Amino acid sequence: MANETKKSGDPTACSPGDLSKTKVKETTFENTKLSTVKLDWKEVYYTNCPLVSASNVDQELGWTREEYKKIGVKYAFLRSTRENDWYPHYIHNLDNLIRFGGLFPPVQVHADIRRTRLLGVTHVPHEGGVMMVRAKDDIYRMTELKGKKIGLSKSMNRIKNDWWRIQEHQGIELMLRMNGMTMKDVQIVEFPYADDWYNNPKMLDPMENASELWLKRDHKRDLAFRPLETALANGVIDALYCQSKVLSCKRQRASAEMARSLGLKAGDSVIAIRRVLSFAGKAAVVDDIFLPAALFNGLSADILTSYVGPLYGLLESKFGVNMVRADEKLTAVAATTEFSTLLGIEPDKPLLKVDRISYTYADRPVELRTGHYLTDHYYYRNSLI
Repeated sequence: MANETKKSGDPTACSPGDLSKTKVKETTFENTKLSTVKLDWKEVYYTNCPLVSASNVDQELGWTREEYKKIGVKYAFLRSTRENDWYPHYIHNLDNLIRFGGLFPPVQVHADIRRTRLLGVTHVPHEGGVMMVRAKDDIYRMTELKGKKIGLSKSMNRIKNDWWRIQEHQGIELMLRMNGMTMKDVQIVEFPYADDWYNNPKMLDPMENASELWLKRDHKRDLAFRPLETALANGVIDALYCQSKVLSCKRQRASAEMARSLGLKAGDSVIAIRRVLSFAGKAAVVDDIFLPAALFNGLSADILTSYVGPLYGLLESKFGVNMVRADEKLTAVAATTEFSTLLGIEPDKPLLKVDRISYTYADRPVELRTGHYLTDHYYYRNSLI
């Protein structure tokens, strides 16, 4: 948290400010009281990361719960009782716990805190990364970030490992190395944030299902004290790393409406791409993109995820198609069940729908895109020429 004494540039309720220069409270084992239930082997608890795993299905259908019930053992979500705070998910300080989730916390726990047994590994589909810059800046390639400032978050919670920072740092370094650069070629600006919600009484109301967290989690507060996006918008940094996951890339037949937009015939082949853009580990945009297959023969999910840079840069460099202008239409819509699932939000939550048609030379349409945007903590801005 910020010091009580306010100076120019300190965070406020409306403006998080530049936390790279703000003193933030540290959370340590010494100043924090952890809470777990008394060990009882007639109880087994589970906890899930918001990742794709078999446990996501099981938590809804109750298969494991029924198997434990046969031998007289209660199987329940970690946070189904107020006595358990959130820390066992990260530091495994509960012996009768099964954790499903990403590898960064258990690797550190096994090495430095306590022995942890690996039960199984789930393959996660390819994820890509992107470097976000301001629309007004003349930065289109990684090499153009040389000497520029890239933001990097820094959790001040010393109890658990800083998995957000690990992902950001790894992504930045890999993108630089793939473009013949190193961390020495850029300026890394750290942004400390408190990251102290794990035993906050407001977050300890019991919940029966792991999915309830993402409806109750105070993401607005998280982002207010992890302000990389605000720092980018205000010019404090020049770029930040975020994740981009291609969900699918396949050929299909153009509908009549799609054909009209792309100047094709109904039934012509198009490449359909669906991807999710995430910021601060939270899904924020779902893009559905349609391209004439004749112009982009060979485009695949592997190519999309392995390319480092914006989509238009890939289409230009690999397929020789330049996007020279675009038309957009913005509409306010309610999230359907499909989009609420992809974005991790409740159904009917307001979204910004952006329909775009992009053109190459001779005013030829070459891309049809529909994006659904969460705008709770972001605004939509685009420069179309």
